[in-house]
Amino acid sequence: MKDPVAAESIRDEIFETITEMFGIEIMNSASVELGYMNLKWRIETDAGNFFVKQYHRSRYPEEAVDGLETSLSLQDLLHRNGIPCPELISHQGKYVLRTPSGERFVFMRLCPGKVIEAGSASEAQMYHLGQVTGGMHRIIKLERLFADL
Repeated sequence: MKDPVAAESIRDEIFETITEMFGIEIMNSASVELGYMNLKWRIETDAGNFFVKQYHRSRYPEEAVDGLETSLSLQDLLHRNGIPCPELISHQGKYVLRTPSGERFVFMRLCPGKVIEAGSASEAQMYHLGQVTGGMHRIIKLERLFADL
């Protein structure tokens, strides 16, 4: 987002909504500049460290929210089955949360780790990636199998 005043206003409303929904105090935040159009922050709270991502309206129109909700529910399924991915925080059964003005965002626990440069993964890291990816496929395949019953 190019307008820093608008970005600050959106951030403030999202943070106020998180405080109201979950009763946690946000003590510190840092903007994450990676990605395209969506605003993102790492936050420190009295309940631990989290990641917040706002979904820009033009990048994710309202028609895309159901698909986004489905993708996030799969991420939650994977997390609950031991796949190393962020734990999503839902509210009233929804992962895509909304501020009073309609800004959409997700709220998840912050995962430790670091970004590595392309082509620099070790053999052990690539093996682990393959193991985790295989686990993801097994879990999703079983979920779809049982959903069809």
